[in-house]
Amino acid sequence: MLIREDMRYGKQWVRALCCLAVAIAVSNAVYFQFLTSIERLFRDVVMYGEVAQYRFVPQAVEILIVFCICLMLSIPRIERPIMMILCGIGLTLAYLLGVLVLMLTRNLILPVASPVVSVLGTTIVLETMAWSEERSSRRQLERLEEIRQQLTDMLVHDLKKRMSSILTSFSLLEKDTDNVKNGRAEQMATIRTSADRTLILINNLLDIRKFDEGAMRLHREIVPLKIMLQESMQEHVPAGNLAGVRLRLEGSDELKVNVDRQVFWRILSNLLWNALQHAPHESEIEIGYGLVDRVAVSIYVANRGKPIPQHERESLFQPFASHPRKWRGRPVDSTGLGLAFCKLSIEAHGGDIEIESPWEKYGDGVKILLHLPL
Repeated sequence: MLIREDMRYGKQWVRALCCLAVAIAVSNAVYFQFLTSIERLFRDVVMYGEVAQYRFVPQAVEILIVFCICLMLSIPRIERPIMMILCGIGLTLAYLLGVLVLMLTRNLILPVASPVVSVLGTTIVLETMAWSEERSSRRQLERLEEIRQQLTDMLVHDLKKRMSSILTSFSLLEKDTDNVKNGRAEQMATIRTSADRTLILINNLLDIRKFDEGAMRLHREIVPLKIMLQESMQEHVPAGNLAGVRLRLEGSDELKVNVDRQVFWRILSNLLWNALQHAPHESEIEIGYGLVDRVAVSIYVANRGKPIPQHERESLFQPFASHPRKWRGRPVDSTGLGLAFCKLSIEAHGGDIEIESPWEKYGDGVKILLHLPL
């Protein structure tokens, strides 16, 4: 049984059937002499009225030529419209060249109007089919992408709720002094670090989607920069202790910035976590800030890890673009969402982000700089 899904441009027999329909239509025009006036005009222009010395093919041969041209165009599968048009133009020019050669060498006149109409009609039909099928496929893909994104959002929101419940329950366990007495402090710090990092990644994924859709709204307020940096550093001290890495703050100015407190907090968390992932054991991460030409604030997070190659920097701020990395000597997975979120967030604040690697101060490591308008 023939169904609609089988009638596709990609199938040879479908293209042949459509081209055959064009051939039948043009053949009817030839039979009922609808193209005679056009053909006569061509002969008058090319032969200057000297018709008697030439021989003409019969009507049956003209119809056969029409069928051959139409079926010939159905053989190649051409997806791009411009290539299909070029193919039609090329076939038309080749046919006209053959007509001239036969006229000059054999005094034989082949029809011109009907073959040209055949090429034109077949090209239009095939191009319309290809374009319609491509549009239908694109709509299906867009619909599937929409469904996939909705499913992803549902899963991510569900994960966020469950992770929040886990962290709430874990906070109660941390208050139990028996766990500290029994030497479980390091294991609990590891669990806390992993859970916090997972929640940050979930929030990054949700907010990157909001930035892409233009639905992210910033709620700005004037906040003291030094206090925010100190609090963010203190939040990452357990992870630093696990990695054997110290955190140090450079800068003493009492600067204030106009930012969304929650978004800016997560920018700092992502930068500090990335610095911890790359920092060597028993090294130091430096967090600093200062004024730039009295019009902007510069904030940086730097470590002494392996410098980033130049060819990797271009994709470093793209979502899901990750590179092999290790933490505490073991390979770790990275989604590439952290720096992508930082870039989108800092640009939404009117600033920018850049990488200095190797860190000029020591000749190695990585330094991430944020620039915010004052």
